[in-house]
Amino acid sequence: MNHIETCFKKYWDFSGRASRSEFWSFWLFCIVINIIIGLAGLFVDLLLTSDKNPLVPGSGISWPGIVFYLLVFMPQLAVVSRRLHDLDRGAVDFSLYMIFLWLPATFLDSVFCIMPWGNFISDLIGDENMVAVVFICFLLCFVSGLIFLINFCRRGTVGDNCFGKDPLAE
Repeated sequence: MNHIETCFKKYWDFSGRASRSEFWSFWLFCIVINIIIGLAGLFVDLLLTSDKNPLVPGSGISWPGIVFYLLVFMPQLAVVSRRLHDLDRGAVDFSLYMIFLWLPATFLDSVFCIMPWGNFISDLIGDENMVAVVFICFLLCFVSGLIFLINFCRRGTVGDNCFGKDPLAE
């Protein structure tokens, strides 16, 4: 719980370093809450489903998910930045994270979860091109996600580096 508090206290703090335990504790917290919100939404969908009201995936309780996402968006970016700093990596790697992992993932999320937006893009570029765009986004997410996963699991720089003191020494 201490690491989660730390991430919320450092809401806008992109400086300094974050240990693996701080980084993974916060991400695990976010994943668990998202799963709970998703299951609650599915439960509400199932309760509201009838012959007159067919099941519309994701329609039940999406506002709590959106609010939670907006609440943790900046702390997630900040802890990613601090974790990269712990690995002695800076703004270029953070930019790569945003371009090759976050943007394609957000696009895929909008296509599959916000269908009118996905339908708009599909109408704009055509169905056959949409399949290619989704595949490329999925491939970018998978490859870059794997690269970042491997890096985020590595031990940070031992001792002080140009981004600050070793978080494990504190």
